[in-house]
Amino acid sequence: MPIDAPHASRRMLLAALAGSAAHPVAARALARNGGPDVIGAPQDASQPRPIQNFVSVLDFGATGNGTSDDTSAFQKAIDFVSEHGFALHAPAGRYRLTKTLEIKENITISGDGSDNTLLHLDSDGPIPAIRISCRDNSSIIGLRIQGLKLICGTPGSASDGIEIITTKVNSSVNQSVFEDLFIINPRIGIRIGGVVYRSIWQNITISGRVSRYGIYCEDAFIDVTYNTFWNIEVTGVTDKAYAYYIHSNFSNFINLTCDGCCYFSSPGGSIINLAVETMTADHPPSDSVVTLNQVQTASNFNLLSIRPTQCLYAVKVIGRAVTIAGLRFGGAQPSRPIFFDHGSSGVVNGIYMDPPFEKLDSYTPAAVLNNWALLGCDGVSSRTLTYAEDDWTPKFIGWAKPPKLRSATYERIGRRVFVTLEAEGGVSSATARIEGMPFACATGAAATVSLNADGAPLAARASLAPGSNRIGGMGQHDLSQKVWQMSASYRSA
Repeated sequence: MPIDAPHASRRMLLAALAGSAAHPVAARALARNGGPDVIGAPQDASQPRPIQNFVSVLDFGATGNGTSDDTSAFQKAIDFVSEHGFALHAPAGRYRLTKTLEIKENITISGDGSDNTLLHLDSDGPIPAIRISCRDNSSIIGLRIQGLKLICGTPGSASDGIEIITTKVNSSVNQSVFEDLFIINPRIGIRIGGVVYRSIWQNITISGRVSRYGIYCEDAFIDVTYNTFWNIEVTGVTDKAYAYYIHSNFSNFINLTCDGCCYFSSPGGSIINLAVETMTADHPPSDSVVTLNQVQTASNFNLLSIRPTQCLYAVKVIGRAVTIAGLRFGGAQPSRPIFFDHGSSGVVNGIYMDPPFEKLDSYTPAAVLNNWALLGCDGVSSRTLTYAEDDWTPKFIGWAKPPKLRSATYERIGRRVFVTLEAEGGVSSATARIEGMPFACATGAAATVSLNADGAPLAARASLAPGSNRIGGMGQHDLSQKVWQMSASYRSA
């Protein structure tokens, strides 16, 4: 039976190892470092206490000298902690690997920081340094990998960093954390697929030479969902390679930087703070720097120094009811700022740019552009909406007894006007009308007018005629002792 790690003791570990010749080095490590309660507890109580319930890869024969093959020792250590419930510590050093390290249980592997603990995969074959996978009808819950630098072969090799794939029956990886990682020269830095959810990737750098993907989450599986990618940088992206190519539904992407093309597919997801700077690839894999597929909200994008010959579009948007806020373009840029896919819709709020762009109006079909509200986008479209709000002064004409005005306000977004009025009392007549609307209704445009008294609709045919700025058709109503409201929505002339 696995040991309950939070309550593990020296005596319990000895019991787990009793009679076993498989882990004599681990037993000697316990005898060397073990205190009365915790593995690795210092004998001198005045010294700092190490992380509890850890065993070291050194206790299984790993050397960390950069030349010896530490694969077998590292795998033995992983298998041991997987069975007995302890966490695994890889002290500072350079560990040479010639095969993939396989993880199939929810363990913790901690190095001494990504600057100090190096795992060098000495192979140019298409294998990852670390593979996380599940057995049939099992899940990995609470896995943690942290504080490591992974060197993936040599620049241009076919080896990868970390692979998380669950293709077994009823298997998943969830509530797991990957943090403080540095991955160098990968074909694919991190690959995710299968059923992976509610997990976090944070404080990760992928650099050197990225020959296919920095982070790749394939679309062949649809159960990668509710994940968080935070504070990640991908640089050294080569020709035909992506920095990020991620399908992860309902997920959050925060503080990402890179120097290559990005593709995000995340229905219900959000991207906050994305910077793409100084792309070096002469032949990127896409005609757009950033592609947003069904992403619900995207904000604070900075695209800097991207040659027009590299990509035609800065941002490509696919999906409905999308909100994009705060796009900033500096230095050389693609000639077209945004591509709106046919059938897409939403709001773009704020584009700042240094270089001139081709106007959206010149290459976007009117039927597509009509589905988008553009705010603060003066430099890229003549359809940019301006916003105004203020009070207005209505005139009650033809009333048997005029009401007492309580408030009258309006909002105008572009040419769309929303007018509200609240009054008290009064008696209307067949000739009663409200004049002085802040803007006249456009010719050929329909207006919507509604009247309510004490929260209930009034049976009235009030209307705002095209080309007019007055509402008629009030009808006869005794509104004494009542508070009533009028609201109107229309396109201004």
